[in-house]
This record gives sequence, structure tokens and C-alpha cells, in this order.
Amino acid sequence: MTQGEHICLRCGRAGHVSASCPQPLPPVHVINAVVPIRIVSEANSRDHWRVVARRKKDHAHATAWTLKAHRPPQAERMTVTLTRIGVKTLDTDNLAGGFKGTRDAVAAWLGIDDGSSRIDWRYAQRTGKAGEYAAEIHIEWSDEEHV
Repeated sequence: MTQGEHICLRCGRAGHVSASCPQPLPPVHVINAVVPIRIVSEANSRDHWRVVARRKKDHAHATAWTLKAHRPPQAERMTVTLTRIGVKTLDTDNLAGGFKGTRDAVAAWLGIDDGSSRIDWRYAQRTGKAGEYAAEIHIEWSDEEHV
């Protein structure tokens, strides 16, 4: 390999780039679900521990019921993106903390521990209309592992 030669990230061969690779991309599967819950900053809420526990339980319950409409994927690796919809945005550590009950429910539905390396957890947020609160769950996986 000479300096400046292009390497394809998809197949690993020299001489071309991913955009012109002759190897087809593996099909990507997606599950999208919207859960009607309000994700709040648990660190800043100053609520009684029973209120916090009840909120996490309610989030997990709503998430489990929403995901019952889908069949859990049996993929080796998957990416789960949890998106908060709310009036104002949270900072990233409060965002992840607010999704604790939802994350636990998604992992239980998948039949995998939420700390497993099989799941790549991502968090996002966007602003909604006044009074609009929800959580979007986006799960994607591929039939084949990338080379």
C-alpha cells in the first residue's frame, strides 16, 4: 500500500472507497416506538424517593406496553437511541438519568442486561410544542456483522 491510497471502510480493500464499494450493504432493520411519558431531570427534581421510584416504574411500565406491539430482534449487536421530546432541553447527564426506567424496560424486552456490550445506547432530545412530552425509542440492527 502506498501513501495516499484509498482504503474501503466497508470491505477493507485498497483502491476504492466505501461509496464505490462493489460489496452490498447488509440490510438494516428498524423499530420505532413513541412512549407517552415525561422524562425529567432526576438529579434536579428534589422529589421524595417514593415519587422518583414510582416515576421510574411508570416509565418502565409504559415502555413495556408500547414495545409489546413488536417482536424483539435476535441480533448480536444493536443500537438503541432514546430521544426525549419536551419543551426545554436537559444537559446530557440528566438526560441519561431521566431515561433509567425506560432503558431498563427496553433491555428487559430485548432479554439482555442493559450493561451488555451487545447494545450501543445513545441519547438525544428535541423540543416539542407547548405541553408535548414523549420518549421515542429507535432500535436498529443488521443481519450481518460489519467487516
